Amino acid sequence: MGSLTLDNLKDSGKVETGHTYVDLHLDIEEDTVPTNLTGTRHQGKDIKVDYDVDAIMNSLNNIFKTSPGERFLVPTFGANLRRYLFQPISESVGTQIGTEILRAIETWEPRVTVDRVSVIGFPDRHEYDVTIIITINAFKQQVTFNSILNQGTDINMRNLTRVCPA
Repeated sequence: MGSLTLDNLKDSGKVETGHTYVDLHLDIEEDTVPTNLTGTRHQGKDIKVDYDVDAIMNSLNNIFKTSPGERFLVPTFGANLRRYLFQPISESVGTQIGTEILRAIETWEPRVTVDRVSVIGFPDRHEYDVTIIITINAFKQQVTFNSILNQGTDINMRNLTRVCPA
């Protein structure tokens, strides 16, 4: 049986100086490769990785787009947000969505603390605006994610706004 070795993730502390977190980019893409001598990057064939805040955003996006039961080896992973996509837009459904988002983050993303989840329904647009404010524990940095949940797209991280460190 074949294997896949990801050398650039062997020791996340040494992947690139100054980064605490490193995750695979959700969409497999080619990335440039840093050289050991000069630190400059050259076009090469390597899997793109995300660092620090981008790694957290990547993780949250993965949690929100995965429904429990979809990951064979971790069947409870994910947030069950798709079940809300075709329900009527209401305050009570928005509260349920917010509760599910909070539960999923607290269960599956230990690198952060959730400060606030806000879900506002817009019946005329058939969507919810979702704002998630988290603190990245290692940095004591607060980050705000603005998202949309609608019938056409699942939940998309459309805008990442960084807030000054706490």
